Amino acid sequence: RGTALGRNGHVVIFRQIVGGSPLVEGGLATVGLRRVGKRWAVVHVSSTLTGESTIRGSARLGAKEAWLRAARNVGHRVARVVELRTNMQGYTLMRASGLDGVQTVRRALVPLPRVGVVPAFETVVEDQASGDTKAYRSIIDARTGKIVLRRSLVQHLSDNPRWDVFPANP
Repeated sequence: RGTALGRNGHVVIFRQIVGGSPLVEGGLATVGLRRVGKRWAVVHVSSTLTGESTIRGSARLGAKEAWLRAARNVGHRVARVVELRTNMQGYTLMRASGLDGVQTVRRALVPLPRVGVVPAFETVVEDQASGDTKAYRSIIDARTGKIVLRRSLVQHLSDNPRWDVFPANP
């Protein structure tokens, strides 16, 4: 994918594919180009590529179980999950007892240090019931059921923030 930066610059992003699928974390290379006369010069390169191209192991966990593990990991004990449908991006959309909002899970591949590329599930656990939205994106190793990444998707806003470490320079 390329993006023009005026007439004299471009950014090109490459996505790494393993086993026919993109990686859910990492697997990107970004190249910054600048026009120099009639040619293009590379002025910046960064990447999160993995050197592995083999998928290690196989999934021992299903999508629903992966989502339930992610929900438990953020403090939700869910009694029932109902699958609604799978969308074009491969996400299975679900409703869960006790949680507002549509829950999502999809098969993925994730590179792990000292292991390589493994089958995984990407989940989003969302709750709006208390009036205070909480949403977490998690990556679950489909071989072991372990949570390998959890990230809050909610940005909090404060009119007058108080910073603990650098009070003058947040």
